[in-house]
Amino acid sequence: MKIYKLTTEKLKELKTWAQVKSPKTFQPVLSYALDWLAPELLGTGFRLFEINEFEMKAIIPANKSNFDSQNEIHQGLVTNAGLELARAFLQRQMPESFFKIVATDIHLSKKQKWSDEIKLVLKSNQADMDEFFMHLQRGKKSNVQFEVTIAAEKFRKNDSLEIKLVIESTPLIA
Repeated sequence: MKIYKLTTEKLKELKTWAQVKSPKTFQPVLSYALDWLAPELLGTGFRLFEINEFEMKAIIPANKSNFDSQNEIHQGLVTNAGLELARAFLQRQMPESFFKIVATDIHLSKKQKWSDEIKLVLKSNQADMDEFFMHLQRGKKSNVQFEVTIAAEKFRKNDSLEIKLVIESTPLIA
C-alpha cells in the first residue's frame, strides 16, 4: 500500500510538472495523456492552460460525460477541478513532498447554467503567499484560502468556488 501511495504521488508530481513546465503547444496533449493520473478527473478533459506566478487557469469542456441529469457540468466535477487547481498551485510554490492538506472547507456559489465549456481562474497574491509561508515555517501548520472564479462563455457574471485549506508541513529527514 505504501509503494502504491508513493508511486501515485510521484505520478501526480509528473502530471503537474508536465502541465506547468512543458511547452505551451504540448500542454493540452500532455494533459490529455496524463489524465488518468487524477482519478477524480478521469476522462473529463479538464486541463490547465495558463500558468503565471500568482494565477492559474483551467478549462472543463462541455462533454456529455461531464453533464449531470440537468444537462449541466456536474458541480462535483467543478469542485474537484478547483481542488486540483489549488493543489497544483501550491505544488508550484513547494514540492508536494514538503506538505500535506489536512483539512478542506469549500463553498460553491453557482447562479449560472453550466451547459457550455467553463473556465476556472485561481488567483493569489504575493502578500497572502508570504503570510502563508511565514505561518507554515513558524507553526508547521498554516491556513491558505483561494477564490476560484468560474466563467461560462454566455454569461457576464461569474460563479465562484471558495477553497480554504489547512496545510501541514511534512517533517524532513535530517
